[in-house]
Amino acid sequence: MKLEHKRIILNRKPMNFNSKRIMISAVKSGSGKTTVTLALLNALKKRGLKLRSFKCGPDYIDPMLHEQVLGIPCGNLDPFFQDRELLRCLFSEKSRDTDISLIEGVMGYYDGISFESSEKSSYECALSLGCPVILVIDGRGMSHSLIALLKGMSSFKADSGIRGVIINNVPEGLYKRIKPVIERETDMIPLGFMPHIADCEIGSRHLGLFTPADIPELEKKTARLGLEAERCLDIDAVLRLSSEGKSFEYDEDHILRLIKPVKHESFSGLRIAVARDDAFSFIYEDNLKIMEMLGARILFFSPLRDRALPDNIDGCIFYGGYPELFAAGLSENKEMLISVREALSKGLPALAECGGFLYLHEFIEDPDGREFKLTGFIKGARAVKRDKLQHFGYVYLNTYGDDSLIKTDVPLKAHEFHYYESSVNAELMEIVKAGDRRRCYRGMLRVNNVLCGFPHFYYYADLSLIVNFFKLCGKRRHDKRSL
Repeated sequence: MKLEHKRIILNRKPMNFNSKRIMISAVKSGSGKTTVTLALLNALKKRGLKLRSFKCGPDYIDPMLHEQVLGIPCGNLDPFFQDRELLRCLFSEKSRDTDISLIEGVMGYYDGISFESSEKSSYECALSLGCPVILVIDGRGMSHSLIALLKGMSSFKADSGIRGVIINNVPEGLYKRIKPVIERETDMIPLGFMPHIADCEIGSRHLGLFTPADIPELEKKTARLGLEAERCLDIDAVLRLSSEGKSFEYDEDHILRLIKPVKHESFSGLRIAVARDDAFSFIYEDNLKIMEMLGARILFFSPLRDRALPDNIDGCIFYGGYPELFAAGLSENKEMLISVREALSKGLPALAECGGFLYLHEFIEDPDGREFKLTGFIKGARAVKRDKLQHFGYVYLNTYGDDSLIKTDVPLKAHEFHYYESSVNAELMEIVKAGDRRRCYRGMLRVNNVLCGFPHFYYYADLSLIVNFFKLCGKRRHDKRSL
């Protein structure tokens, strides 16, 4: 469906951003970016600084950990979903009135959507934001080769922006020996080390890090990391480095320019229920903000604890999470299962992605192989865990036909990351891997007024999906009132 753009003239409001910022990146995943970031956030917070944190890439869990330390939402920065103008605008608006913004990179610094280039990588994000970069290196099992690694990472791109290095998982004695070599052989600033602290490990599971709710004594662990940062890192040098960012211009009204033309009177006051609890926590805060800017009222509910959907709702959204880990609790809450199944069967519009999609199945297998009954809205559907990733990475979704809910002018952008497989024949759309157009498969399912599947969506990338959904919600509300 082609979006109806109103004739609205908004003069561009150029603003200049020159506040302190720093990115924590690495050569590869598993180097300790998250540990170092949490340690620095805690240490800087103790200094009384006003902070804002960000995470590169399509990540839900690291932002939860950042929020656990700072007490405020972490922003997502993603060059795949956000063009340079939007990325700069979101970063600048969220960094307003802060002393320093800390950005955690994703994967390796130059790793993007393909092996062929660094497109959509942390490097591209840092470049867009004129951000100095600190590289975290896992120093275990390395000696002089570490120097070659640093020089290669720094010089691989002339505008790499890599200015400092933190050596992770090494004792103090080893760092003292390697520090002068780094100073002599490279142009990078050694900013300290982090020792291996076994009782402060965050841990991981099949879909990434544990969520904050799963980590025993998380506050105690991050506080300990903060103390180690004060002892082992040169915090003052980090702050000096953060002031070396290059200023850039952004449009203060860019987001308004995106939202206002597609906002419609029928969206005003829409009551949208959003599942949010330990089982369903993979939610972009930007998505919630967009819905509110379009005029909707968000009503959170818990499929684990509440007994029914909120009253008088016009639509419902089930985002992703770990329903398989809470399968017993979800299955035992039979009142909620009935409430959801009956509402959707009667035509309540809904979106369900990944974990939310699994919740609409009839049965789900937990990681131990036990099967639990869920809503059964998708009759006979079973969700089963596999030993390897089924799909991973950025994708484009091509739409077909005249379905008003999914019809768009351009392919929808999304991302996938799941080990689960569904027995349902979901073939509504063609899904194409970003960075490798030769790899494609079918996915997504439309049942009644429900669109569901494994892909996760970020609404700023293309407002068509949420606008089409709201139009469906508004039409149903109008039809109900006309009865």
